[in-house]
Amino acid sequence: MPNACKKAGSAPPADIRTLHVLEFKTNSPIANADVYLNQCTHPDLFGCLADSVIGRLTTDKDGSFQYNARLNFYLITAFHSNYWDGETGGNTGLSDIYLTPVAYTKIHLKKVNTHPPDLLLALGLNKDPAPLFSFGIRQSYDLPADTTVLFESFGNNNNSINWYFTDNAGTIVTTETGGSLPDYYINRFDTAAAEVDY
Repeated sequence: MPNACKKAGSAPPADIRTLHVLEFKTNSPIANADVYLNQCTHPDLFGCLADSVIGRLTTDKDGSFQYNARLNFYLITAFHSNYWDGETGGNTGLSDIYLTPVAYTKIHLKKVNTHPPDLLLALGLNKDPAPLFSFGIRQSYDLPADTTVLFESFGNNNNSINWYFTDNAGTIVTTETGGSLPDYYINRFDTAAAEVDY
């Protein structure tokens, strides 16, 4: 009678599955990425408003990690110091995680027009096309006459830069003309150069 030896209330066996953390576009494995299993602590009609980490893993040399599918988690997130964060799960199924390499753009800012001195120059940088609900990277400056700033950018991607003017409260001032630069591609971990004459 095999069932007589079974413990009452014993946990079901683990359901071990494997996923990978890979570099966007090249599909190269990313070793030593930190992987977090996140449990939803505040669900709502559209998904999850808040979550907490219930497990931490690290990818091996092949960029792979194993997890127990029986755990009650909502989202898997992956982090690496040389890449933008990535995730899988949520309101979609689980799949391999693709991380975008961090690249850089040196932006030379040069004031060539007259602007009211109490305004701020706002710069925005993003992937092109930009992901849904992504605002990219934004910084504001006190109308520098001639300086260079360094922006983290998106490797293996087209990048776009735009600029506009705001007041100190962050409200866009439409009477001042902003602009944008043509998209430019940056290879993984490279540094591009751009010029904004405003």
